[in-house]
Amino acid sequence: MILLVLLLLFAEMSVLAIGGVSSTLPAMARAVETNHWLTAQQFAALFGVAQASPGPNMMIVTLVGLHVAGISGALVSTAAMVAPSSTLTFFVAGLWDRFRAARWRRVVQAAQRCRRRTPR
Repeated sequence: MILLVLLLLFAEMSVLAIGGVSSTLPAMARAVETNHWLTAQQFAALFGVAQASPGPNMMIVTLVGLHVAGISGALVSTAAMVAPSSTLTFFVAGLWDRFRAARWRRVVQAAQRCRRRTPR
């Protein structure tokens, strides 16, 4: 049951994590405290360990899963944070490629190129 809760929680955050895992930290902190998995101090300590460790910024997700449900929790929470957004990206990239000859796509790409050349 706890693995399912971890799966659903982090899968939802994965889709909402525009800008990376850091954008979901407040929601994650609230969720772990609401479920009585971690105190605010424990969450802050895990966040500190995740930030001090080399590797991806999303290591906090793995550490929360590890604390809550051991190795299986770490695997489930990490997969739940990565899989939905990666799957969505895969399908959007395929759709983008499918419409490579569409006028609207050429307009969007031209606007991006123009924006990159414009000094800020």
